[in-house]
Amino acid sequence: MRTISEIRDKFVEILRELMYEKGITKITFLASETGIPRTTISTWMSKKSVPQIDSLDKLANYFNVTTDFLLGREN
Repeated sequence: MRTISEIRDKFVEILRELMYEKGITKITFLASETGIPRTTISTWMSKKSVPQIDSLDKLANYFNVTTDFLLGREN
């Protein structure tokens, strides 16, 4: 079983990759596209917190991936 810090680190790695693939360079753009506050995304990216289920769902829908993928549970 993975620790919360391992899950968090993998999530940030995957989110950064998905943003790169979509050409997103600003957290503010992702925030406006998903409806997730910029400050919330910023705390994830700085590895100070992990997303809540509703935010994971919004990101999964936006990037057209599963929540399991975002958490590094599937390829």
